[in-house]
Amino acid sequence: MKKKSVVFLVVAVGIILAVVGAVYAFDKWQAAQPTKENFDKVGREIWEQNNRSQTLCIAVPGNPAPDSRSKARLPLAWLLDFFLDTAPTKNREQQIRKLDALAKVGLLQKTYTATEFNDDIRAVIHYSLTDKGWAASDYSRDTSCFVYGKSRYLGVSQFDSRQCSQ
Repeated sequence: MKKKSVVFLVVAVGIILAVVGAVYAFDKWQAAQPTKENFDKVGREIWEQNNRSQTLCIAVPGNPAPDSRSKARLPLAWLLDFFLDTAPTKNREQQIRKLDALAKVGLLQKTYTATEFNDDIRAVIHYSLTDKGWAASDYSRDTSCFVYGKSRYLGVSQFDSRQCSQ
């Protein structure tokens, strides 16, 4: 009878240890599975390493290509002149569209005027900063830039676990 009890006890302890080991292994396996929370934690860490407090801004062209009149970078003396008699290029039209959009929201003032260039009077589109534009601009950079916010990590909004065939 004692021998049966010892065998039963050993078998019972073995089964209990196997169940505890299986539960422990399952918990470890489950914790290592990809989840929305895991991805969010890793995504936040990667974002913080690479993008901490980055200023978001709309950059203004450095020079009015292909026009020759350069801009002044001094506060409130900032200007860009585009000659009206210059042949349109894709780059120039893109610059003018961007500047027109900034003028539409009040950051720049757009006027048509004439200016002297190489002893000649030429018609130009003249863009200059408004007070609102100066307040929104970031001149701590090497380029003219209108700040519209700071980047921040928003998190993982959705996570789907899928099997990949190899």
